[in-house]
Amino acid sequence: IGEQEDDITFILLNFISFEEITERREITTKLDAIEASNEWFFELREKWCHDNGLNAKASLAFNELLMNAYEHGNLGINKSQKHQLIEKDEYFTYLSDHEKECYKKINITLHVSSNFSGEKYLFTSIEDEGEGFNTAILSSIFGPRKSFNGRGIFMSKRSTLGIYYNTKGNLVMFVTKL
Repeated sequence: IGEQEDDITFILLNFISFEEITERREITTKLDAIEASNEWFFELREKWCHDNGLNAKASLAFNELLMNAYEHGNLGINKSQKHQLIEKDEYFTYLSDHEKECYKKINITLHVSSNFSGEKYLFTSIEDEGEGFNTAILSSIFGPRKSFNGRGIFMSKRSTLGIYYNTKGNLVMFVTKL
């Protein structure tokens, strides 16, 4: 800085130590596998946390981000194609037809961590085998939108303590409180 001013910026870095992997699941790129995984995740959350509000928000984020891995990651549907399919009411027919030809997997990993106060957090990672995407576009989707794209990530961000992508854009991790 040039001259000293009265404003101060604090940057806090937190070291996250994961306890052992709590759960791991590999699923196929099929809508029924997505549905079964949503139920699995919700049941685990209910077992670990008795706050229905936190569980509902975490499950919403899980569902949205898992669907992104399914449709955009492994099936390779781009945003304009998705928008057109939804407008024409052909979206689910398209998914059902194209998932038959897709042999890619989605890997889900859950880690539990706790802070010095004993509060527990769940770190959920969802990784697809797709091409990934340019994560820089995420900064433009957090606000009112007129398209069908980006709403899931926006809602997921509001329902969690944070969403983080790898550089390639094929792995997302989100944090929720237990």
